[in-house]
Amino acid sequence: MDNNIIELVIFEEWLKERNISSNTSYIYIAAVKKFLLQIPKPNLEDINSYNDFIFEHSIKKRSFYYYDALKQYIKFKLREPGKANNIIRALIKPRVLDPKRNIRFLDDKSRDEVISLIKDYKHRIIARIQNSTGVRAGDVFRLPRGSISYEAYDDDTIVMRIDFIGKGKKHFVKWIFDPSIQIAIDIFIKSNYLDGDYYFLEKQKSNGDSSLTTIFRSNYHRYWDDLKQALKTAGVTYTEFSSHDFRRSLARAVWNETKDPVVLKEILNHEDFNTTLRYLRGSGLQTKDVYRKLDQNKRKQ
Repeated sequence: MDNNIIELVIFEEWLKERNISSNTSYIYIAAVKKFLLQIPKPNLEDINSYNDFIFEHSIKKRSFYYYDALKQYIKFKLREPGKANNIIRALIKPRVLDPKRNIRFLDDKSRDEVISLIKDYKHRIIARIQNSTGVRAGDVFRLPRGSISYEAYDDDTIVMRIDFIGKGKKHFVKWIFDPSIQIAIDIFIKSNYLDGDYYFLEKQKSNGDSSLTTIFRSNYHRYWDDLKQALKTAGVTYTEFSSHDFRRSLARAVWNETKDPVVLKEILNHEDFNTTLRYLRGSGLQTKDVYRKLDQNKRKQ
């Protein structure tokens, strides 16, 4: 087996021990693999080898992933803390050259139009769930079978319950009251559209990497391509609205309804009010009143 492959396998295990998520590990390993396969072979104790690579791949592509991946790899490879820290301190930190993304707030009608233009039925259901609950697309893809059920509400209304496993394997529950969305999800589930342990993850048909992380990424990219096409048809560019903006739209709707930062924080399953504040900024609610209420609430903790 190639020495680089062995190195990357060990590096992957090292990342797991530090509770780095599988998706982030995948990106880090891909970046380090590209770094190790350079010709001529990089000198792992020479800062110029790292900075030349960062300059070539991070600054031009305006991504921090290569920078972050090399920081982790240096800690892994150079086990002497002093030596590793000296190199890390000398790394070039890429500047963010991209202009700030101009997020476009879509009202309920506009979002419904976009969702109706999504071609794949599975992708429309995923978008419906995101739009109704404000969860991340990744959380929908990772819904295991049995996590969608029904329960009675206070006035005997039947509500759909969805049990999610989010970041850090944190369990949280969302509810859907809209009967039309409940029916659409039911039709998808009962059609036995996909085999396996998950409702929305479709196994790759190729003989390539069949790891859960790779399957997730492949499924997400297909969803995002479908959503981008729907956005384009609706006259919205993907730089103005992304799958994550379903979440920001819910944040804005919840704030308009409640004006309560505690409720919003709980709805978005945030640990930190600063994160909630960023969602409000991204949702078009840049008023002094919002900041003041969040700040007052933080001071009470």
